[in-house]
Amino acid sequence: GADLVFGTVLLPVLNGEYAVLELVSGCLQDDGKILVTFGYRTAGGGRSLLVRLTADGKLDPSFGENGVVTVQSDDHGILLKSVLVRDDKKIIVGGTSDQRLILACYTRDGKIDHSFADEGFAIYSHPIGPLNMRKLVAQADGKLVCAGAVNVGGAVTEGFVLRFNANGGADATFNRAIPVVTDFRKAILWN
Repeated sequence: GADLVFGTVLLPVLNGEYAVLELVSGCLQDDGKILVTFGYRTAGGGRSLLVRLTADGKLDPSFGENGVVTVQSDDHGILLKSVLVRDDKKIIVGGTSDQRLILACYTRDGKIDHSFADEGFAIYSHPIGPLNMRKLVAQADGKLVCAGAVNVGGAVTEGFVLRFNANGGADATFNRAIPVVTDFRKAILWN
């Protein structure tokens, strides 16, 4: 195979002094185009972006607005952690907002898919504690498996796994739609 060499790609961000700039996740579409999610914060605010690059590393003007989609739900910023393309070609991004899990579904051209969950966004919170997504994986049947960390009190953080149906609802056939929590302290003792 050939190596891809892009040079420098400038991504659109707000002007300001950056407190956080994080490249979070990326994946390939079947046509060789590249999806990248990242988020950043400045003194004046911040954004989470889904960006598509062409196979040769340029912003794809046919996606979103000149290659960029700002991911937000009702003016709430989402700290993106994962992006994937399902077998049905839908683009799913996942992250955290206000201590809740957020999944968003986009069409191949970067438009929100209003048929997914509630107008394109699945929002999940649970009294177990603040949830923080780390990774999102699509199963062959379109269901979405989310893994991450949950703060269960004080400085105690544990892992969790939760599955969503293909349409964005929490999957009641997977632990009754309740996150499966892993006690890291016990796992370390057994290793």
